[in-house]
Amino acid sequence: MSRLTPAEHEIYLWLRQGFSIAWIAETLEMEKRQVKVLAKNVFKTLDVLDLGELVRYYAPLNRSKPPAAAIQAEELASALAFYPEYRREAAP
Repeated sequence: MSRLTPAEHEIYLWLRQGFSIAWIAETLEMEKRQVKVLAKNVFKTLDVLDLGELVRYYAPLNRSKPPAAAIQAEELASALAFYPEYRREAAP
């Protein structure tokens, strides 16, 4: 990150959250072309091909929430608990 200029670092912070170049340009009241140039410099400096790779490798990890699949499985299990035919009987 120390290799990024202050302007590139600001764009990097928005990009790693997954925001589009158009959205960043509108939010920061910058020309879309200027944001696109800064984003390309960020991609080149960090050695990533595009926004998808940048998000994949540099996005902040939010470990406070369980994955959606775990939530769905828990909700399904609690819903099925109301129906006796779906309850698992304990093995003797």
